[in-house]
Amino acid sequence: MSSDVDSLKLQLKSVLRRKHTIDKIQSQLRTTERNLTDEISVVTNEISLLTEQLEILVNGISEVNTQIAVVEICKASEQCKMKEQVKSLNQHVDGFKQLFLKEQSVQVQDIKAKEAEAEELKKKELQLEEEQKTIVSALEKETVMIERECAVLKKRNNAIMLKLRRQLLEANKIRQTLIKNKQTDF
Repeated sequence: MSSDVDSLKLQLKSVLRRKHTIDKIQSQLRTTERNLTDEISVVTNEISLLTEQLEILVNGISEVNTQIAVVEICKASEQCKMKEQVKSLNQHVDGFKQLFLKEQSVQVQDIKAKEAEAEELKKKELQLEEEQKTIVSALEKETVMIERECAVLKKRNNAIMLKLRRQLLEANKIRQTLIKNKQTDF
């Protein structure tokens, strides 16, 4: 019986070791399962985020395509408008050319008339210049005569001033002598 017990103990030990190994493996498998579950969750989140971003991009592309279509329509419309405006401008240019030719002939006549007036004015100006030159020369002569008279008057004035100064000095001397005489009398 002892041998049976030993044998049973050995079997129990062996079974316990197996159980322990199986528990370890089971624990590792659970850890691996949790890790894989977490990774699957992260990947699922990333996939949903990427899906949302992809939808946003698809919507953006759709909007851009719509805008491009609108721009193309506007471009065609503007090109039509530009063609019409170019036609209108060409018609205006033709009208202006005709008006310009008419105006030009009128201006040529006006220019000839103005040139004749200008020549007449030039002649009058030359006459006025001659008259002004004679007046200026007469004024210059008169100025020279007036300057001579002024010089003579200035000399006379200086002489009179000298005479007055002398008289003033003499009167001052007389006054001083009179004052001295009065002081000596007292």
